[in-house]
This record gives sequence, C-alpha cells and structure tokens, in this order.
Amino acid sequence: MTPVVGVGAIVFDANHRVLLVERGRPPGQGLWSIPGGKLEPRETLAQAVAREVREETGLIVEVGTLACVLERFGDDYHFVLLDYHPFFLLSGIPTHFPNVDGEQIAIENTVHLTSDHVGAASQSGWALLEMHERLIDDEWIAALPNMARYARRPVSFVMVWQRRSSLVR
Repeated sequence: MTPVVGVGAIVFDANHRVLLVERGRPPGQGLWSIPGGKLEPRETLAQAVAREVREETGLIVEVGTLACVLERFGDDYHFVLLDYHPFFLLSGIPTHFPNVDGEQIAIENTVHLTSDHVGAASQSGWALLEMHERLIDDEWIAALPNMARYARRPVSFVMVWQRRSSLVR
C-alpha cells in the first residue's frame, strides 16, 4: 500500500492549551485530535496545514515550524504525518454550527459579532463553556518575540463549546 502524506497543526491559545477537534472519519472517528488531514495534489505542506485548520475550525493561521514527523499504520492505511506549529491565530471563527440533525445553521450577516456566533451555536445545541480575548501584549511578545509586529492588536477570541447533550450524564 502506498503511504499517504498528511499534515497536522499543533495550535496553542494564550493560556497554552492545545486546540483539538473531534475526528469525523476513520481512523479514529469520534476521537479527539489536532486539526489536520491529507495533502492535496500540487499543494505545499504549509498550504495544507492552513487549509485543514480553516476547514475544521474556521481559524486562519500563519504556519510556523515543523514540530514532528510520525507514521501511523493500520490494516488498510499507512500515513506519514508532518505536524506543524502555527504560531498565531490571525483571524476567523466558525460561521456555522451543525445542529443535532447535522443541518448547518449559518450566520447570515456581513459583520460577525460575538453575539451572532453565540446565538447560532446556542440554537444548534451548543453551550459556551469559556471565552477568552486578548491583545498582543508585552507578555505575549516576551514568549514569542516574532509577534512584536502585531503589538497591541487583538487576537481572535477563543471559545470553548460543548454539545448540550454531553453536559448531562
């Protein structure tokens, strides 16, 4: 079997938590993983990382350095995975949420206010657990000096959501 090249994005927020997504396809369907997927024809590795993060989370990242290379084998697959560390969330948040029937509930206005996202997600069965906002400040720049060019600019807010049905056990 021919190995398939895949990419992943190890994205951290301002509190050093890693971004995870629930896998929608085998292998590992239903498990939590970093955003990522297969390299498409004539696509660079960096383009693939940015595309996969955007498709899976709605976030736009600037791809950083290669973090690790690993392989995954199964009875019917062989993946060669290259995981990158995108060092900055430039902008973007999801503009739609799947409801319990899988229907996509879109935010239709041009300016996406925080309340638009919270309202659409709430109507689709999601509960907001946490939300954090920050500017690129001196503490951030001390940890990541290459971020100095973004000083005093807002960083896309981070929201932690959970399906309401999974809150009740």
